[in-house]
Amino acid sequence: MLTLLLVNPALVGPPLRGRRASLLLSSTQPPHRLRVLDDIIDLAACTNGGGTATAEEAAEMEVLASLLEQSDPGLEPAATGTMLDGEWDQIYTSNAFGITAGNGMWTKRELVGPLRGRVTQLVDSGRGEYRQRIQTRAGLVRGQLLASFTAVDTQSWAVTFKKFTVSVLRVPLRWRAASYQGTWTHTYVDADTRIMRTARATGGGEFLFILRRRR
Repeated sequence: MLTLLLVNPALVGPPLRGRRASLLLSSTQPPHRLRVLDDIIDLAACTNGGGTATAEEAAEMEVLASLLEQSDPGLEPAATGTMLDGEWDQIYTSNAFGITAGNGMWTKRELVGPLRGRVTQLVDSGRGEYRQRIQTRAGLVRGQLLASFTAVDTQSWAVTFKKFTVSVLRVPLRWRAASYQGTWTHTYVDADTRIMRTARATGGGEFLFILRRRR
């Protein structure tokens, strides 16, 4: 049975607005996680995947993410298994840099020049490899960030960026080294949704990412 640890608005954070406010009205009947997810998707669409989020909207998304994080999908910890394997659409991020569009199911960000691309993440736990792609329709132009990761515990990865490559028709045209090290923590995972919080190893760079499995 689904349970939430916190449903008191004073404990969860800033108030939710509009229809989302009803999620915090009851202290005895916590909202179903699918209802919370519906509101996350709706707010992600309203904010273009976080690209145009106001401070108030970003605070609301933090509350919604907190509610989902406190729910129990009844699944094993994710960071050390294969549950994260596959391709995921980024639907929201608190790192708005470069984000140009979003509809609650995907986001797009700047790629090269005037080109914009859909943002996805691909995970291969067997190889300890993570790839973030920004690609135009049918992958005609693709930017890909390659990173390696190792599990720190059942929730977290130690991540090191390797390189960023731009390809046309999947033929690499140019690449550059990418320097970043950090800890990425998976605070919620079910078969179709995951919440990830990132932080640089040197401090700062703390961001929220919400992703849905690509179909």
